[in-house]
Amino acid sequence: MFRTPPSNSTGVAHILEHTVLCGSKRFPVRDPFFNMIKRSLNTYMNALTGADHTMYPFSTTNAKDWRNLLSVYLDAAFFPNLSKLDFLQEGHRLEISEEKGELVYKGVVLNEMKGVLSDSNNLFGTRLQQELMRGTIYEHVSGGDPTDIPSLTYEDLRAFHTKNYHPSNCCFFSYGDLPLTDHLAYLDKEVLSKFEYRADSAATRVNTEGFSMHKKSSEDPELIVIRGPSSFDTSTYYPTFGVGVEGIEGGEAAVPAIRKAVHDALEKVVAEGFDKERVAGLLHQLELSLKHVTGNFGLQLMHGISSVWAHDGDLIKNLQLNPLLERLNDEMARDPKFLESYVRDYLMRDDLREVQMLMLPAEDFVRDQERREHENLANKLIEQSNADLDRIARITEKLERHQQKEQPVECLPTLTLDDIPRVEEGNFDHIEKTEINSTSAEFVRVPSTNEISYLRLLFDVGALPQAYHRYMNVFTTVFGSLGTSRYAYDELPTVIANCSGGVSCSAMTAPSLTDVHGEPSKQSLLLGTMCLPHKVDETLSLMYELLTDTQFLSNENLRQLRLILQSSASTASSSISSSGAALAGTRSRVGLTPAGVYDELYSGLTQIEQLQKWAQCSDEELRQIARVLQDIARVAFSPENLRLSVVTEDKLRSQVEQSLKSKLLQPLASSSSLLDLASLTLSQGELKVPTVSPKNYFAFPVSVNFVVETQLSVSFAHKDHVPFTVLAQIMSSCYLHQQVREQGGAYGSGVSQNEGSFSMSSHYDPNTFKTLDAYAGARRWAVSGEFSDRDVQEALLSVFASVDAPKTPSMKGRMSFLRAITNDMRQRRREQYLSLKRQDLVDIAQKYFGEDAPEKRTVIIGKDGDDLHEFLDKGYDVQRFSSTASPEQ
Repeated sequence: MFRTPPSNSTGVAHILEHTVLCGSKRFPVRDPFFNMIKRSLNTYMNALTGADHTMYPFSTTNAKDWRNLLSVYLDAAFFPNLSKLDFLQEGHRLEISEEKGELVYKGVVLNEMKGVLSDSNNLFGTRLQQELMRGTIYEHVSGGDPTDIPSLTYEDLRAFHTKNYHPSNCCFFSYGDLPLTDHLAYLDKEVLSKFEYRADSAATRVNTEGFSMHKKSSEDPELIVIRGPSSFDTSTYYPTFGVGVEGIEGGEAAVPAIRKAVHDALEKVVAEGFDKERVAGLLHQLELSLKHVTGNFGLQLMHGISSVWAHDGDLIKNLQLNPLLERLNDEMARDPKFLESYVRDYLMRDDLREVQMLMLPAEDFVRDQERREHENLANKLIEQSNADLDRIARITEKLERHQQKEQPVECLPTLTLDDIPRVEEGNFDHIEKTEINSTSAEFVRVPSTNEISYLRLLFDVGALPQAYHRYMNVFTTVFGSLGTSRYAYDELPTVIANCSGGVSCSAMTAPSLTDVHGEPSKQSLLLGTMCLPHKVDETLSLMYELLTDTQFLSNENLRQLRLILQSSASTASSSISSSGAALAGTRSRVGLTPAGVYDELYSGLTQIEQLQKWAQCSDEELRQIARVLQDIARVAFSPENLRLSVVTEDKLRSQVEQSLKSKLLQPLASSSSLLDLASLTLSQGELKVPTVSPKNYFAFPVSVNFVVETQLSVSFAHKDHVPFTVLAQIMSSCYLHQQVREQGGAYGSGVSQNEGSFSMSSHYDPNTFKTLDAYAGARRWAVSGEFSDRDVQEALLSVFASVDAPKTPSMKGRMSFLRAITNDMRQRRREQYLSLKRQDLVDIAQKYFGEDAPEKRTVIIGKDGDDLHEFLDKGYDVQRFSSTASPEQ
């Protein structure tokens, strides 16, 4: 980790983060980061730019792999090549458009930040921090503002690296079971011994008068007492507290009333105190968080202390949460007003800086941004002499040659297939199947869960009429958020927090493992929770109450339902700029497999459209929605539809089993009765699904495009699924990455072999038609077998990095329970992976990409504008989504 405080919004720290990973002294490979992904069994590799620091985290369970990754990361960070061509590729450059002869901006980070700041939530948070932090380093956009990025020079980049990427300004963090002395010896040999200590590398400080929080920096662990559902951010040197609302009526005129409500609430807390049950619930959540085992725990610790280190805080103190909780409990026992005093001292000071920011929708927000950029570029074009234009063209040609140059990847360290165990028993599931009160149950045996029991309830919803499935996403959102006979909706969060780690609900569709195109998929509602031993009865009793006694039609819950619909519509619309590739992929699979329709209804563009309509529904329409949700609960939550999965310790099994029987299953059987489906709110009519043309363009207010192309493939259990999966990895890493990201300027690309479909995708992509040409080129490249045995080995390493990723206790038994994928099935696939040869993959490519290849579908989620005629002329079905307005400040 390096301290990298910004002095402007050119994104120098972000562009440097990209550029150091474009080749170094020992490893002069243009893209060692992505090449190491292919040569490793890593469980995590990344590079991250924060508000004032940059980190390069990685993790793996293989000791040899750890040493390999460490050597590449260290050389990249401390001894990068930082070539100007790589700066132009990753940062920004001018090119001359082949089609129109106009100047255009290109660059990976530039396109990334255009996409990031197209998201209204990201834009709001960025502008709020800038306004709140005037006079400090945080008034600058560390990732880069697209309007400022083009002013960054190559010389600025190199100077920033010289200043900040020095051991005196660096923190090395490791977690795991490898000897620390070996790490330190290697660091000293490869890095520390080659630098002189520099005393001027302390973190930059820019002080200001009066600020949004008391001037205790984020290193102070006592600030945990004011964490809660509001926004409390300690990532900056000055912690901030914020309260936000969305969907308000009245615009600017409503702001004073909202501000007054916030201040009144703070004053009321100081005067009357916090609800003791809510405080108990928060403390219970902290206790659970200490026991709940999560994936990549070391990385979580690192993220937790990165800002503390950047601000010269006490790292050890911030890692010792148990003493802090003990002290907090002691202080609250000694002083009943202990928490309230923190609100008074930290949030109600007269000298605190306070900012109010309002964001309003503007249909032309993105178009106005593009217009300003086009005007700027048009003016630049006028200013260019013929010699200047020739220079731009020469640089473009030089960069293209640089990108196409053969790379000496053999200099990079690598694992081999010999490093992959033939049997990976560590991830095998140990399951005992039984029945509890006539309900099928699976108990997953694990050595330890830190006394937490994890419960999954899977309800088959196949009996529901088809028309109900378009409401399923809303049902999962409101489950646990609407009141029951005993608890009002605003009481439930506290009740849930006091007994469990939360209640989740999701809609899922499971394709057939053997005939994904012919057999129907299975639709289910998956509920989950976790709890400690002394809370099992309470948790299961509450779960029963939520299943059977949610009062969907009460006036109070109807008001809450309307708010949830409005919030969900807003969240879904704003997610398009960050989830465009996933949404385009989901739409492209509609009709290809039975499961594709349900995926679209549950989480696709169709659901976003539906939410936008429901957010504006009348009172009667709202009651209709509530009746439908009530029907779903009455039909789905029957013991006949239920299967259970429990992950717990052997010593807790008897207690959990008895509680399941007495607190959930017996009451559920007693209250359940057969429902006459003819009495349901909706008719048995066929499910209305969107039609998908061969070419589809969905226009949204975004700055860059998402491009997906999909065709039919094979089922999970089909003999071709394994080689198809490896071929997809090869096409992604050995062809598309170079064509779409490096040469095309998109932020990313990928190839995925799903169950029944095969897709290629790009995100934050400025070159749609070139990307589609690259997709066609990838197929031709695969059919002609233009990949090597080494490419196959590297693809297999990438696949096994995912297959063998460690599973936390809460994830054990999941695939067996949800998809009936057994240990034997996983082992057979493993053996098939390890026996694959290059020719097997060439055969797959020729079989599925040759002359008899299935028809392809293209779905593009892209920017709205006046040039959509290009897509219309090429036969695209173009649809505009003007209701998803972007924000203005």
